[in-house]
Amino acid sequence: MKWGFPARFVDSSISERTRMSVVSAPAAIITAAIAAPRRAIPDDVLIAWLTDCISAKVAVTLVFARHRCALYRHDAPDDLVLVDPEQTHISLLKQLAKARMLSRLETELGELDAATAAAPAWTARTIQATLADIAIWWKARKALFDPGRGKPLGDRAIQRVWHDAGGRCMYRGCGDDLGVTPLTERLAGTAYLAHIVAADKDGPRGDALLSTKLADDPENIMLMCDKHHRLIDRIAEKEYPTEALRIMRVEHQNTVRKLLEALKYPDTKAIALFANIANATTWPSETGMRMAMINRGLKPMPEFDYPVSRIQRDDRSSIGAWGSILHDHEPDLRMLVSRFSNVRTASGATEVLAIFPLHLVPLLILGGRIVGQARRVEVFQFNRDLQSWDFARGAAASPTGTFFVDHFRKNASKTVLLSIELSAEFAESALAPELASMLDENSIQWIRIRARAPHQNVIAHFEDLQQFTRVAREAVNLVQDVLHADHVHLIGVAPASTLFAFGQVLQAGNHCQYTIYDRPDQKKPFRAAITIDGNVVSDAVAVGETPRVVINLR
Repeated sequence: MKWGFPARFVDSSISERTRMSVVSAPAAIITAAIAAPRRAIPDDVLIAWLTDCISAKVAVTLVFARHRCALYRHDAPDDLVLVDPEQTHISLLKQLAKARMLSRLETELGELDAATAAAPAWTARTIQATLADIAIWWKARKALFDPGRGKPLGDRAIQRVWHDAGGRCMYRGCGDDLGVTPLTERLAGTAYLAHIVAADKDGPRGDALLSTKLADDPENIMLMCDKHHRLIDRIAEKEYPTEALRIMRVEHQNTVRKLLEALKYPDTKAIALFANIANATTWPSETGMRMAMINRGLKPMPEFDYPVSRIQRDDRSSIGAWGSILHDHEPDLRMLVSRFSNVRTASGATEVLAIFPLHLVPLLILGGRIVGQARRVEVFQFNRDLQSWDFARGAAASPTGTFFVDHFRKNASKTVLLSIELSAEFAESALAPELASMLDENSIQWIRIRARAPHQNVIAHFEDLQQFTRVAREAVNLVQDVLHADHVHLIGVAPASTLFAFGQVLQAGNHCQYTIYDRPDQKKPFRAAITIDGNVVSDAVAVGETPRVVINLR
């Protein structure tokens, strides 16, 4: 496209010479330009750059091709600076033109894209720029970002774009709310209807056939904030080809649809049980938790609760550690007990709970015991490989029998060792010395909840957790109704969701004493941590004359 300069200023040989230049340009230059995209410098940097040229009285050349433009100083032609000028910069360019320190060069887009420095041949092709030249060029360039020659957008098309965007910027990762700003195609606005294929064939991603055809097609238009509209059209156009923007639009539209569909889902309160384990930070994002809830057909309520959060240094190997832990979290635990003793919300509707567990084994089981099963509770499992609370796409439920109860050691004892071995099977050498002695003396029974193929992602589908819960209930019934045990020693080597779910199976006021074991150091055996009976929880091991911490669970 030529810019409409008076004939005496137009070099009629530009097109042919440019084509020859592009053909003869080394392939490495073009490849490098594509492999390492260059962006227009920031507005404030450009102001400083132009101001310095004016102060130093250094001549400058403006190189432009369609909507793209660059500048270089005559004393540093190897530094070709890509720019996206605004009105502030134009006044500085006019100062240079008025001082006869500005030249202009119109070229082809391919040549400018391939260039990383001023080409030697450009010197002979540059023309002294006047104030009128700058005005003509600036007006023509602005026109390329207007709706173009195609049909103007009608109200229905605008409404469709607005609907698809949900009133938010459609640039991936932005999502700024644009509903409080004017919706406009004009450059002065702060919310833009940005064309994927430009409405003008000479505009960004313009096409001789498609620009006019798609000018008023809502699916060719993205709602964008000012910052990202400039990014895709001017600053880094080459980084955002047509297909990439189409994919971005579809992704945003699908996300909006999914989020709005969640308005139909039941209100769900999210509770995250997080702790830094082995001094490693464990704090997944709320965004991931919200999306996992929506994907499971739940509507997240605005606020997440983080009871019993533990960010303290992991000192569970110290003497009396679990008494200190219970003491630290006693207010939270009492609050949870009080909250879940009433299963109705203020409105009288049953509250749905979403549980996100990543905590110490004893507190996961205690948390499940407190929450119970008196309402709908959805327990999520974090996949460390995917770094997600969602199950892997396309994952199938494990077949029936994947989890099973193994009454491994039988005798007449009323004391039971119950181990949950889903992530791995543990050797007897890892048992606490007192448990190992009881096994040697055959004075304890051993019930194992096992997986056919233990591994850390053994819970790979929603139905897997349901299957485990059924098996856990089978084990608890065996302990209570068949063996009539009076004391259970519980060890868990299993995903967090299953440990919480096991705690839910324990019925308040209707189970024997359970001592939960912990293993803070994999080089040492399991140690008794807390004891839960039908009414209270306490630290399992008394330390000297220090009284145990006892918290009522009723």
